[in-house]
Amino acid sequence: MPLAAGSGLIRTGNLLWIAADDLHHLIQVPMDGSYCGQGYRIFPGDLPEKKKERKKIKPDTEALIEISSEGEKKLVAFPSGSKSNRTRGALVSLDHNNQLLTSAGVDFSPLIQILDPEIPDLNIEGGAVWNEKLVLLQRGNGKAEFNAVIELELSGFLAGIDGHWNLNRILQSIRQVDLPDFNGVPLTFTDCETVNESLYFSAAAEGGNDTYLDGQVMGSAIGCLDKNLNPKILGTIEHQKIEGLAFFSAREDKLEFLLVTDADDPEIPSQLICATTSTHSL
Repeated sequence: MPLAAGSGLIRTGNLLWIAADDLHHLIQVPMDGSYCGQGYRIFPGDLPEKKKERKKIKPDTEALIEISSEGEKKLVAFPSGSKSNRTRGALVSLDHNNQLLTSAGVDFSPLIQILDPEIPDLNIEGGAVWNEKLVLLQRGNGKAEFNAVIELELSGFLAGIDGHWNLNRILQSIRQVDLPDFNGVPLTFTDCETVNESLYFSAAAEGGNDTYLDGQVMGSAIGCLDKNLNPKILGTIEHQKIEGLAFFSAREDKLEFLLVTDADDPEIPSQLICATTSTHSL
């Protein structure tokens, strides 16, 4: 089965790490193309082959977050929280060559249980460390069309990963963000990345207003948020659902990002795209 539901994307040195929402693995892809990719299991057991059965019980890992803690580089695989069975994640430790050292399961249900009553149609799709906080992006592809930036206390998030959730202080703010339409369909957050203290995001225009059922994809966009969370669209792509975003390089007034797609079809492999955007809005 090809990687067909690429979602969270992180670049660590010359390696890319991809989370797929319908796998029990993270996928490692070398930047030099020396091999196609390698899977690393983060959840036990196997998933059904058929799409409908697989969708019902998949972990729905949507966000990959890079965190440096106590001199170690770690990746957090975070679930969408859109269903009661989509609350487990994983913590992956990397060595100095960015290779996997250890992987441990994480129960994010205590955090998701405090977010769910506050956010209509909860569906976490991206995350990053920004301004010394842990931010999660809520994708507003439900009926409420509620895109938002969730700010969490970073130390409290790390303590929670270790099993010590302080739920009275970890949540700092939930701020709604109004994204524009693309080809007549609202854009909704799918991933984010911090670059030089700025928060960049990917967003998809997918019809249907449902966090579970897939809709018609009109295209996607890359943008950034200012300190007041006002969005600026930097580039767009037609007929592709971009679900993962990783910074690649910067030169003059151009930024290069790596993007991974999700075609919502197990027979269509995810694509890895290199996109160049202007630092000026379109």
